[in-house]
Amino acid sequence: MLKRKWARASIILAGSGLALLLVNLLLGEVVFFASESSIGWMASCGAALMLLGGFCHLFTSSCPHCGGPGPRPRWSYWDDEYCSHCGKVYPYDDRPGGPPKENPEAKAPLFLDGKPARRAMFLLAAGGLCLAAAAMIPTRFPHLRIWGPDEGLRYAKLLLALAGAVLLTAAWRLCARKLRCPACSQGGVPPWLKPGTVRYCRSCGAALSFAADRRTTGGQHRPRGKAVKTYLRQHQTVIRRGLLLLAAVWCLWYARPVDIYDLMGGEEPAYLSVSVWRQADLDHPGNLNLTAGEPEMDSVLERFAELRFHRNPLEVVLRFFPQGARSRTVEVEKDYQIYLFAYDQRENPILYLNFYITDWHRNFRRELPLYLAQGQEKGRELGAFLLELSRSAAPDM
Repeated sequence: MLKRKWARASIILAGSGLALLLVNLLLGEVVFFASESSIGWMASCGAALMLLGGFCHLFTSSCPHCGGPGPRPRWSYWDDEYCSHCGKVYPYDDRPGGPPKENPEAKAPLFLDGKPARRAMFLLAAGGLCLAAAAMIPTRFPHLRIWGPDEGLRYAKLLLALAGAVLLTAAWRLCARKLRCPACSQGGVPPWLKPGTVRYCRSCGAALSFAADRRTTGGQHRPRGKAVKTYLRQHQTVIRRGLLLLAAVWCLWYARPVDIYDLMGGEEPAYLSVSVWRQADLDHPGNLNLTAGEPEMDSVLERFAELRFHRNPLEVVLRFFPQGARSRTVEVEKDYQIYLFAYDQRENPILYLNFYITDWHRNFRRELPLYLAQGQEKGRELGAFLLELSRSAAPDM
């Protein structure tokens, strides 16, 4: 028996998260005058609430008959809803008349045309690729005085995002028109359903399926996934150990010592922009704008190349968490702040590296931590060297 209270809890959590995201997106900076860090925390809390609502619905609303996916979350009883895998009614505790009486007779499937499903899958794949390409196009970088995003990139990102939205909307409209249940015209089937596999309409419980391919012997579809599932169940222990071993090997390889050239992907920088501050004299920073071939740039790269950094293998997860600040003990006469920007021949940024009192970070959009043995002492030595070099290069500062 499914509990209505869990459906209401998932609605509250997901709705609160969505409202927080919308308020943050539309009104956060304009109405509340929130800072950039506060906006990031609001967005993270909204996404966390939506994920929590999704997990609450996923783990508390599964079909009690077959363990398949649960119904759409609703605040109160509206009408009977059928499981798409077994065709039985979801038994909620607030259903009038008590639990439903199941019909043991098998239902003859109603066949749908598979061509609209293939077209919808093509549109979904094309729309997803457009949105993914748009997300990977950079448009914001620091140090706009040296390098600014090309306007063509902005237009390309906008066009790809619009194309992806149009393709996804076309796929949704095609599914809504061509993949509806012939019996009630309300429910439907997903476009990725395999031919011959039976799914049930959530509104009326009718059995639905795509017509089998004509190339299949006997006109029936022979599922090939059963053999794969059987093999995976038989060797699941070996597969898990192999995956764990591969993950451990990858973590060790990713956390290996790397230098500044490894962080730049093996490229040779054409331009360097370095800024350094001493904590005791933050009003007078040292700035260096260097070009390849200058002796100062060679000496700066040589000093940075002596450092051996270790990356965190969990960087993929850290990208989705908000950046936090931690307390540090500052010695104003010894501690420094260092910011390094490296650019290639086309003035595209290839590395952003910073040192703040004790910590090293890299990356543009989301600062990722770097670990260095005796990092604070080496940062102090490097900061003193860069500050002295900047003052010797510009004695008037």
